Amino acid sequence: MHADGDPATLYEELQVHHIELQLQNEELRSTQQELERSHDRYRKLYDEAPVGYLTLGRGSTIEAANLTAATLLGVDRAALIGTPLSRRMHQASADLLHAHLQHVIQDGQRHACELGIHRADGKLVWMRLDSVPDDDDDDDDDEDDDGEPGSRGPSCHTALTDVSQRRELQAHVQRAEQIEVIGRLASGVAHEFNNLLMAMLGCATSALLEIDEQTRAGQLLRDLKSEAIRGATLTRQLLALGRLGDDTNSVVDINAIVAQNARILRHTLPEDICLAFKLGASDGRVWAKQGQIEQMLVNLVLNARDAVSGGGSVKVSTGEITLDDARARALRLEPGTYATITVMDTGVGMDAETKAHLFEPFFTTKAVGEGTGLGMSTVYGVVQQVGGQIEVKSELGVGTTVRVYLPRTTRPLSSPTERSQAALLGGDETVLVVEDEALVRQTVRNYLERWGYRVLEAGDGAEALDLLRARPDIDLLVTDMVLPRSSGSELVREAAGLRPQLRVLFMSAYPKVKLIRERQLDREAPTLQKPFTEDTLLTKVREVLGSGPEQATLRGPAGEMVLLVEDDELAREAMELLLEDEGYQVLAAGDGSQALALAGEHGEAIDVVVSDLGLPNTSSREMLEQLQTLVRPRAIVILSGRSSADAEVVQLLQVMTAKSTYLEKPIEIEQLVAAIQRMLAS
Repeated sequence: MHADGDPATLYEELQVHHIELQLQNEELRSTQQELERSHDRYRKLYDEAPVGYLTLGRGSTIEAANLTAATLLGVDRAALIGTPLSRRMHQASADLLHAHLQHVIQDGQRHACELGIHRADGKLVWMRLDSVPDDDDDDDDDEDDDGEPGSRGPSCHTALTDVSQRRELQAHVQRAEQIEVIGRLASGVAHEFNNLLMAMLGCATSALLEIDEQTRAGQLLRDLKSEAIRGATLTRQLLALGRLGDDTNSVVDINAIVAQNARILRHTLPEDICLAFKLGASDGRVWAKQGQIEQMLVNLVLNARDAVSGGGSVKVSTGEITLDDARARALRLEPGTYATITVMDTGVGMDAETKAHLFEPFFTTKAVGEGTGLGMSTVYGVVQQVGGQIEVKSELGVGTTVRVYLPRTTRPLSSPTERSQAALLGGDETVLVVEDEALVRQTVRNYLERWGYRVLEAGDGAEALDLLRARPDIDLLVTDMVLPRSSGSELVREAAGLRPQLRVLFMSAYPKVKLIRERQLDREAPTLQKPFTEDTLLTKVREVLGSGPEQATLRGPAGEMVLLVEDDELAREAMELLLEDEGYQVLAAGDGSQALALAGEHGEAIDVVVSDLGLPNTSSREMLEQLQTLVRPRAIVILSGRSSADAEVVQLLQVMTAKSTYLEKPIEIEQLVAAIQRMLAS
């Protein structure tokens, strides 16, 4: 009772305390509700963060994970909890994970590393791990006697970021740089080697006309001629590695190519290996170089032959397949119809290490002197130039299946050039041959004079100009590209001042595509790649003499101009390098303002616009609409990680007045080249 013993007073005080308790309870309930709402907000932020979060305990055991981490690893979150992260590591990364966690716990500092992790579906992805120690852990219990993360509670918090695409882009850049170096080496070798082969081929051809081919000497000369041609094939293989091969595409039928080469392929295999062919019902038309497709086919079969020993089989088949969005994305191709060439063998198969290096130049599993290591890398170079893809499945002790996907075209097949003896007969035209290599010059002269042409010779540009001034009857100038103290292009420019109607044919031991990329030669200029045969020379001479004056050689630099707009520096550099390697002139911009500035400077000289859809501080749609007005491009390629069915993508393509297409990231960079080539060619 209260001190004064008044029950009423006591009752009042109890009422006051009751009200105060109610208010306190209400405040506590409100605070609790706010804490729960805050917890829900933070839980949502945690789960939906753009990176994965893991809390790792002893032995890399996953104590907690957000939804993003579960998605990155391709598994339900509940299945992650309580399992060690090390169990999901690529074999080579398991020890690196252990060392990474040790550094974090021992140093008490943030550490980062990149590791290979297997998703639940078996796919290997590369993750960046950024880890910090758990500040709430007991310092005395951070690690056990073996240096493992401590047994009491979690030991560190780790952020996961998928860096697979960045690493892939880096690999593309490195591969492109490697190919560029090989291309420079190949082109230098080709110049000297092809001049030698040209002289050998010419001397053997001329000598065979002087003696009986059935004699021992005649047989040796035929062998010499065959070896010179084989040497030229090896040079082309090197040039294909550096993407410096022949630059003339046409519509070819892969069924016809396989059928035409079947007999040759059978002769390359020993009798204990069964070679079978199965041609698809479709003709398999593709836009490519026939010689490169033949080379690719031969290399695939030879690679299969080398894998099969002591009896076995090799099967070559062709077909056609239509790839939907999902299948195309898995192969890093555009959806559509593709012609396929498949070579399957029952050989030894490949382990993961061999498969990883399969397409590297000069990589071989053969003994020294038994292989060049160029076969499969040549296949890779050809397929990438065509805009296709290669799929390899192999199992040790079972065999290997290599399937090549080539974009199918609906254009009609190219008509073969019909040649006859009458077409080769030249008549009485006068030809000036300019070549500093005496044997090569004599070879060309012999080829032409045997078919009735009158031939004049010059060893350099100055001598050629003197003859042009003195002899107005010269109908054709045949000149090497590399001359003492000048070049073939410089000679032609000076000759045009003297004889505007003069027809011109270039010869070069360098590949034509190299001369085009270096702005020495126009793409349309008639050119002979050394070494060439008598028939090849006579056909080209007849073709040039039958055409109008060749002024294309004087038009200046060739190669379409591409405006590339991409904010990711690494991706931009990779695409720029490859486009330039394909002979395009590239203007690179990191955002919309830079792109519009370049468009204002170059205007309608720009042929193609390639733009990412998500640019910083820029409306891609507004920028592209302005570029259409400023540049009037022949083609527009839009890149983005969004689906092609995304409403904004669909609307954007609808408002594009120029020919346009959409490529969904991530893409093989070669897909971009193929898309540009198809739009410009159609």
